[in-house]
Amino acid sequence: GILNGQPIYACQYFMSRNHWQIVKHGGDGRIDEGRFRTFGVDEAPAEVIDAALRAAAPIGDGLYGVDLKQNAEGVFVIEVNDNP
Repeated sequence: GILNGQPIYACQYFMSRNHWQIVKHGGDGRIDEGRFRTFGVDEAPAEVIDAALRAAAPIGDGLYGVDLKQNAEGVFVIEVNDNP
């Protein structure tokens, strides 16, 4: 999360089991959610924090959630959410 240009936390989300999204909505109304892990800014990889800050900067001050994907090739911005 980014608040007025400053990182305030990082959160890692895991996909729902045997599904491609974080939440799996079953046809029977059941919901299966993946886990998550929240980090302090000092615990998160520096390249993740840097990518989030660079992605949110052009939008200006406010509270933003920055969705990132990280793999062996680097950290990639998926989207910046103004209603995290």
